[in-house]
Amino acid sequence: MPPKRSSAIKARLENFLGGLALAGFIILPVVLFIAVGIQSEIARSKQVAMNDARASLSVALADLPTMGFDSFGSRTNGFRGRLYGNYWIHSYTNMVIAGGKSFPCVLATGTWDGQSYHQGRLAVTTNGEFIWQDWSQAPKVIPPDYQVSKWRRGY
Repeated sequence: MPPKRSSAIKARLENFLGGLALAGFIILPVVLFIAVGIQSEIARSKQVAMNDARASLSVALADLPTMGFDSFGSRTNGFRGRLYGNYWIHSYTNMVIAGGKSFPCVLATGTWDGQSYHQGRLAVTTNGEFIWQDWSQAPKVIPPDYQVSKWRRGY
């Protein structure tokens, strides 16, 4: 009698492990698909934010000769700078070193605080080149065809 009981437990254990393996083959691809989809959505929202900030800075840079540099340093509704699109643009007269080269910046966005991205700012040079400045990494030049990475933090 005891051998039958152990063989029944063994059979149940094998059935359980087989079911668990089958569930793993079904669940694991679904979880991976969802993880990749979430990363893609985060990267897409970061790309939209980057494109909007570049457009806002481009318009502000074009308005700079007519508006005057001082108008980007004054306070409006408690904020320093001027609102272009979704971004507060302010004067930013700093030399930024990115990739071993110095860039004279003239305008920058306010710092970005959000769920999908980290604090940082986008600056524009007098030549219209964009530079991403982040507190966690070195500044980098953002070329016109720049695409945000799905798998890296920041931009």
